[in-house]
Amino acid sequence: MIAIGLAAAATASAITAYLVHDPRPRGVFGQAEVSGSWMMNYGNMQLQVEPDGTVYGVYEHDEGILIGRYENDVIKGVWCELPTRRGPSDAGHFEVRFARANDRLLMEGRWRYGDSPSALWQPDWVGFALSTPNVILEQRIQRRLPCP
Repeated sequence: MIAIGLAAAATASAITAYLVHDPRPRGVFGQAEVSGSWMMNYGNMQLQVEPDGTVYGVYEHDEGILIGRYENDVIKGVWCELPTRRGPSDAGHFEVRFARANDRLLMEGRWRYGDSPSALWQPDWVGFALSTPNVILEQRIQRRLPCP
């Protein structure tokens, strides 16, 4: 268990280093590239980015949902999860940004509980793009359930 935790921490640190020190200008990843399957520290995630920048996503942890907008390599929006899908404990805001390292698309994000501007951001969301879709998440994304 300790080895897994250390490996996850090392991966998170490497992803953060790439994202923070990426010298390229923002806005270089298209919607199609960001759309798709992701592995993140909260499990698998499926994102769908529409041509107008609207984002809908689902992830495994507590049947989570993301709704937001994609601009300049950043998705900003709201998240919600079971059991209630309501804040302050089961919903809030998020921001995710993207970068590339060694031909792999990476993500780093932060999230917070509820709608309060004073809620603390949790900067521990990291992941990388997968080449194969998650069938269960693809089925969930088609349902387009809302965050209340």
